[in-house]
Amino acid sequence: MKRSVKQGVLLAEQLEQVIGSRLGSRQWEFIRLAQAWKEVVGEPAAAHTMPAWIKKDVLWGYVDSSSWMQELAFMQPQILEQVKRHLRSVPISDIRWLRQPLEEASAPSPQYFQPNRDIDPGREEEFQSMTRIIADPGCQQALFDLWRTFQKKMR
Repeated sequence: MKRSVKQGVLLAEQLEQVIGSRLGSRQWEFIRLAQAWKEVVGEPAAAHTMPAWIKKDVLWGYVDSSSWMQELAFMQPQILEQVKRHLRSVPISDIRWLRQPLEEASAPSPQYFQPNRDIDPGREEEFQSMTRIIADPGCQQALFDLWRTFQKKMR
């Protein structure tokens, strides 16, 4: 009895089926859109934008500046048409833009942040006497520790 031998298949050809079955078609379509973003919106817009997520029938995207957000308002109909053409099975009726979140928060300026300042013993005793009315010793200590930290770091 002869066995039929299957031809080898490239993983790239099966990626959509393998990953799409795990993620779902909406997520897979979003990944495809993100990969082709430059072709979909054009190089100038792609340099300042990126797709963020799809919720219901709205594509949300990030923009790196308010001036580009204003520019995108004029380009919205063309971009929406291109996105609709690119997405196979996900209906999109609108695109909304958000300012791109900062990558990391910047450290406070040294002129405002001077760690480990000395605490006035008189003020420390005054605050400690105010916290004595708190019945729970753990809460009392936590409030006092918070006050000390604030006084050392932020005063």
